[in-house]
Amino acid sequence: MMTTPEHTTASGTRRRPQRRRSALGTAWSVLVTVVAVVTIGLTIAAYTGLLGVRAITSSSMQPTLNAGDMIISRTVPAAEAQIGDIATLQHPDGHVVTHRVLANEPDPEGPEGTGRLITMQGDDNDVADPRPYPATEVDVMLIRVPYLGGVFRAVSQPPVSYIALGSLALLLASGFMPARRRSTEAQERPTS
Repeated sequence: MMTTPEHTTASGTRRRPQRRRSALGTAWSVLVTVVAVVTIGLTIAAYTGLLGVRAITSSSMQPTLNAGDMIISRTVPAAEAQIGDIATLQHPDGHVVTHRVLANEPDPEGPEGTGRLITMQGDDNDVADPRPYPATEVDVMLIRVPYLGGVFRAVSQPPVSYIALGSLALLLASGFMPARRRSTEAQERPTS
């Protein structure tokens, strides 16, 4: 059986050498690394158009989606949007709407073969949206992440995003730096 060596300090007390990194410190580093990788991956996917990341700002989709939730979606041809899907479309007046698809029909005035008229309704609304949305592409929700919409909105604003990414990079880099150790000689030196 191996025993851990003990050291005697200047005061005569015995102590065992501390582990280089505590389990809590390791868990923290792993968590920060995972969050950083996921955040960077989502950011790249959003900027390249592979995924859409949006914050929910209203209560029209409750109880399915709450204000402050974040959704991750993918863009598909409008003809692929299924009844019952939660989709995000741009309203003709410019604002973005995330509601449930009620109907998906060809648009006689839209682009040949790709134009669709999509009827939508919020889960918390009593009636469908006033007019169908003309669309050639639709963002269909893949995943809901509760409570992170506000964080996403704050972090996605340019000044905050630069500070957040810089802080995240520093935090990530600090996890790979060797732990500072105090000199054993300084600890064991008698004080007069």
